[in-house]
Amino acid sequence: MLANLPRSLPAVLHGVALTVLFVLLGSTMVSMSVDLAAHYQLTHEIMSHGFIRPDATELGPMLMYPPLSHWIAAVVGWLTGSGLVALWLISITAIYLGYVAILHALGSDGDLGGIVIFAITFAALKSSHALLGQEVIGNFFYPQLIATVFYLAALSFAICRKLPLKHIVVLTAAAAPVLFWTQPLVAMHLATAAIVFLAADGICIYRRQCQIEPLILFSIPVLALEVFLLTQLPKVAALMSYASNNGALEFNFPRHAYAIPFAICTAISLANLALGMRSWPDGYARRIFGSAGTAAGALSFLQLLALVGFGAGSPYAVKKHGFLIVTLGAANLAQLIGGLLPRRENKPLVTYLAIILAFAGTLSICRTRSWANVADVIAASRFADHYAQTSPQFEPNTVSSAISSFHPTLNLLISWVSFDRDWNQTAQYYGKIDPTARYVLIERQALAAQSCAVAENSHYAIAPPSCIKTAR
Repeated sequence: MLANLPRSLPAVLHGVALTVLFVLLGSTMVSMSVDLAAHYQLTHEIMSHGFIRPDATELGPMLMYPPLSHWIAAVVGWLTGSGLVALWLISITAIYLGYVAILHALGSDGDLGGIVIFAITFAALKSSHALLGQEVIGNFFYPQLIATVFYLAALSFAICRKLPLKHIVVLTAAAAPVLFWTQPLVAMHLATAAIVFLAADGICIYRRQCQIEPLILFSIPVLALEVFLLTQLPKVAALMSYASNNGALEFNFPRHAYAIPFAICTAISLANLALGMRSWPDGYARRIFGSAGTAAGALSFLQLLALVGFGAGSPYAVKKHGFLIVTLGAANLAQLIGGLLPRRENKPLVTYLAIILAFAGTLSICRTRSWANVADVIAASRFADHYAQTSPQFEPNTVSSAISSFHPTLNLLISWVSFDRDWNQTAQYYGKIDPTARYVLIERQALAAQSCAVAENSHYAIAPPSCIKTAR
């Protein structure tokens, strides 16, 4: 019966699903990480100038950040009128499409078992905060999420089309620069997964046919060389040098120990890869997912080894691999267990089940504590922008945001983006009123006297710090 439905129906349902997600989730802000302010600042820079100014020192380290995902946000921001809204809507879309890609890949042969097991595994692991989409909940690893979805789309495309080896090489070589210009960590995962897959197939070919595949011998060093050359690009090298910064990133594993869950997920992926190799030339999807999960675990282990053995990097850098390790581990577990269940093939149903489950998964991940209403933040930002653009009294780096009802990250965001406040100086007074600022942005009701304000509207005012009614 499903096979007789219009071929355009899935596309319509995808549109409906995303529209409903935007309505339900679009007005909330679920991350108050400083990363949100940083990525919005770079997006705003592109929206304001049409490019990233080489001398925009107020961007701080974001001046050297690979900007492809921010260009995407800027384009959507031009259409929606807000870069902040764009970042969140794109994140919602990316989470949804990422799960659609995984589910389509798991059901590429029409079997429903893997999809059902993945849904169960997702429900069991959601509280770990280590699944796809949770990069932007709490923390705000926006570029990593976008790059991960590009990566998962490439995996799904390869599985659904059963690409031959030469096409895998071409796909990887073409996608690697795009991912490096989005988020280098995920680009490393893509290239490493391709190398593991090629090596695994090379072993299978040698075992079955007693010959070495020349394409594999040529492709592995070429891909490795491409990755090396891409890591030498200034923006990529600059971002990779930040690995020594130990930022805040916590998963909800027992006793907050992440090494054991990572190892378990890697072992599951390796087992699925081995099973795919045993059934070669069948088991293509197993080898793709198994290679991706094994590569993710191997990269994390190498990062941990560098940290423990040589003091290079940080625990934060090790843990950032976790989102891919756990998500791919769940996909590999779904294949392992799903393969043991009685086969129930229904390709049309896979398409519609993927839409339903991706919608439910996205909603469950994003429907969490809301820190602020997007409309309130946009209203304050627009007032700040208007003052900065029209007031003859305004000078860059002299005004700071101190709205008491806002989370400190939102004040940081407005100070950086609207008032060109110095990156390090603003971060120094995170959550406090900056005593070095000439003026501060506050709620209008916080004015000690109306005559103090140099600019005001019905909700907000800009005045000297001494004019604040009550100190916080």
